[in-house]
Amino acid sequence: MLQGLRQPLSHEFHSSGWANFTRLYSAQELTYETDTFPAISGIVQRIQKITGDAYYAGLWKRHFLEGLLWYLGGSLTSREGQGSDSRPERKRKGWIAPSWSWASVVGNIDYSHAWPISGCFCARLEECVTFPSGLDPFGALKAGFARITGAVTSITHISGEESEFGRTYKILLGNGRRVGAWVKLDFVRYKSCNALMITPDLGICIVKVKGTANTYIRVGYFEIMRRLTASDHVPPRTITLV
Repeated sequence: MLQGLRQPLSHEFHSSGWANFTRLYSAQELTYETDTFPAISGIVQRIQKITGDAYYAGLWKRHFLEGLLWYLGGSLTSREGQGSDSRPERKRKGWIAPSWSWASVVGNIDYSHAWPISGCFCARLEECVTFPSGLDPFGALKAGFARITGAVTSITHISGEESEFGRTYKILLGNGRRVGAWVKLDFVRYKSCNALMITPDLGICIVKVKGTANTYIRVGYFEIMRRLTASDHVPPRTITLV
């Protein structure tokens, strides 16, 4: 786990020790959902001490952009060969983590294998702040946000049919064209939403918080069906994810 997290950037984050730990941990049943972060606080504290990296609600600063690209996946049988069944996917009963954190949902977490060349990102983390609800800085949280600069465009629904990966949508490019994408929404089946591009062809689905200008929540993950470059997208802007 430490070997992967020490790297400043990794295009193989999906197979890193932390990603595997997240998969296994998200498959466990906790008696109290509020223990999600306190239960791993000791592990996180030791990793932070050795790596010197900053920790934000289940994500590490050096790998924050890669860490955003999680989705609710299937059973661990196909990924880890351990024969574990899929957990019923649902929202948390109460607020545990910001929407961009894998800890904000219940279900088996997985990461995309469709990684670009190392360093090929079209988004940038500007700031991230989490607020602990007690004395443990790695324990339970009461709030958190992340400010990210990246291309924000629209996703429109074109197919209600489920594929092996997800539903098929169209994403608007900077030149006005639309390209197909596989979308895995966390829970609500939106007919349209927004997209925050993390790489030229991978990103997260977001929905604006009512009454705000640039504040969004994460609602899903997507992969564009063909390889694009950053120049294909609209100019970047800075938004806040909560």
